[in-house]
Amino acid sequence: MAQSVDEQLLVVSQVLVSDINIGYEEIVNTQVLAFNGKPVKNLKSLATMVENCDDEFLKFDLEYQQVLSHGLSRVNSFFDFLKFSELTFNLTFVYQ
Repeated sequence: MAQSVDEQLLVVSQVLVSDINIGYEEIVNTQVLAFNGKPVKNLKSLATMVENCDDEFLKFDLEYQQVLSHGLSRVNSFFDFLKFSELTFNLTFVYQ
């Protein structure tokens, strides 16, 4: 049950196939619970936390005790690649 009107249930519907995501391909339809130990309230708050992250690693706590973790330098390189290649991807989220 939502604790506030702007709370959203965030779900990883599919992991993009890429070298950076090796080992995470089987994660599907899994709720994102926290980012770097902080609860995720909605997609906007998650995006803000990721953009402002100064930690060495990005750690996403998912349901079923799953953790998705990447080094910040690898993630930045991956996003540079996406921009260079003019690729786009969709973030899927479900409102609670």
